[in-house]
Amino acid sequence: MNSQDQELVALFAGLDTPGVSDALDKLGLPGQCLGLMPLDNYRQTLVGPAFTVQYVSASVPPGTVGDFIDDVAPGTCW
Repeated sequence: MNSQDQELVALFAGLDTPGVSDALDKLGLPGQCLGLMPLDNYRQTLVGPAFTVQYVSASVPPGTVGDFIDDVAPGTCW
């Protein structure tokens, strides 16, 4: 990760994911993280670069964002 990416990750470190999602919605970029919910009793902060996926409903019932988590390379989230 280059220094600009590291700086951006540091800026996001103090934010919660639902807050970032709400901000994207207000900026007219809805649907970035559908179905976000808080993790009960989870106290660790997780930040890192976004992992872009193209999501299409290909199954019944349709999948979730979590279906792609195994595609994120180890060490790319902190």
